[in-house]
Amino acid sequence: MTERYALEARHVTHQFDTAAASPLATDDVTFGVPRGQFLAIVGPSGCGKTTVLNMMAGLIRPTSGEVYRNGQPAVRVDRSVGYMFARPGLMPWRTVSDNIKLGLEFRGVRRRTRAEEADRLLVLVGLANYRDAYPAELSQGMRQRAALARTLALDPEFLLMDEPFGALDAQTKILMQEEFTKVWEGTDKTVVFVTHDVSEAIALADRVLVFTASPGRIKAEIDIGLPRPRHPDSLRFDATYQKYFERIWNELRGEVIVS
Repeated sequence: MTERYALEARHVTHQFDTAAASPLATDDVTFGVPRGQFLAIVGPSGCGKTTVLNMMAGLIRPTSGEVYRNGQPAVRVDRSVGYMFARPGLMPWRTVSDNIKLGLEFRGVRRRTRAEEADRLLVLVGLANYRDAYPAELSQGMRQRAALARTLALDPEFLLMDEPFGALDAQTKILMQEEFTKVWEGTDKTVVFVTHDVSEAIALADRVLVFTASPGRIKAEIDIGLPRPRHPDSLRFDATYQKYFERIWNELRGEVIVS
């Protein structure tokens, strides 16, 4: 294990056993993520991106190879990991504030501390006026903000994010990218972010991995040299951004066709 990496996958292969076949999801994937880095993974559907996240979370074990968190094998889920999905998964019978408090309740955090942390995060994600609203009363983008606050409430060291803005409309997606960028840039959290959206990867990440069509292998690794703070809504007019987009899409296009 290399000490400079907070997260590392070493020669990771994962094969799913089904009644019909044993499809290979990933094949000999190796990469490391330094502490505090924002890494994006892009690739065609079915290339093993989510499988890699699940292995890093400790939800599944690789068939061969090893995944490390802080130098230790990632064999189980622990409190250092926050996992955010494409759908918010809020409990409909709980208010926004109570949804944010949920993980803190499970940890036995006292009531006053839970309330203070929920209020702080509601302000951070722009939902202070909706603390007592229920999920059905919110837009999809607002629900996703609440889900982000719920994840951040646990103060995880690692944020594993599986297309968290993929279900949003184009305009709301840009706003959520901006919100999340502001939140993350004020922390030292290590992020692995799976997306199909090349623009999103460039706007958010320090580094992008391009995966091949199934089975997933790393085809390209591209450092994103755009300065921070970034504003995703204006980046698309930047000449350097356009060069990154062209480079990544040139790597990805053939894999999408194959898949």
